[in-house]
Amino acid sequence: WSGGGVTVAGFLEELESKGIKVQGAAIAAGPWDQEMLMKSAIFSPRDGADGNTPDADWLNYLLVYTAFSLSGYNEKAYIAEDVLGKYYELARKLYTGEYKELRKSTEKDKPEERHGIFVDGQYLPNQVGKILPDKYTSDPAAFAKSAYAQLLRDASSGNIPLSSDVMMVYGGQDELMSPKLATIFFERQSIGFGKENISLNVVDSANHRAAFLSMMADSLDWFNGK
Repeated sequence: WSGGGVTVAGFLEELESKGIKVQGAAIAAGPWDQEMLMKSAIFSPRDGADGNTPDADWLNYLLVYTAFSLSGYNEKAYIAEDVLGKYYELARKLYTGEYKELRKSTEKDKPEERHGIFVDGQYLPNQVGKILPDKYTSDPAAFAKSAYAQLLRDASSGNIPLSSDVMMVYGGQDELMSPKLATIFFERQSIGFGKENISLNVVDSANHRAAFLSMMADSLDWFNGK
């Protein structure tokens, strides 16, 4: 589920590449195309004006954690500083837990600081597009060429054909990603590679966490039938 779903899909790719047969994998609400997820948060954020669920107010954590973890694992620490810009030190404290106070903003804060969090008194916006430097938020092509975007692409999965049975579950009101993003993995496998042994169940009313509960309910019979 969620980040675990990304891990399962990546592990499935690795197992199949070594010729290891897998009977099936059930995954829910996983942002497999991590670059597309981040680009949607930057360039087409959901505000809920259409009556559907807006983007989660914790996407700023996703940016911070991926910037530091992916750049750290790849021994390219400079990438986090590049993508986080003026918020780098604040974000570093958040990532490492080296802060004394963490709170959500309230109506008592300045109007321009009411949609985010405060880390030791310093403000970090919820919206990803307000954290990144202007050179990336003003130019989608520049962001796509950034070293951070490349790390996101490298950490994504679903871009190679899979032979194992796969069951996917998504919530139609997922606050992490829109239904269009949720179906990318399924469409790449079914349309792009002609995969037939893959199913996608979109639970219209489910949010990010409820998708996990739906997967658990569906997957028990699915696995028992194998």
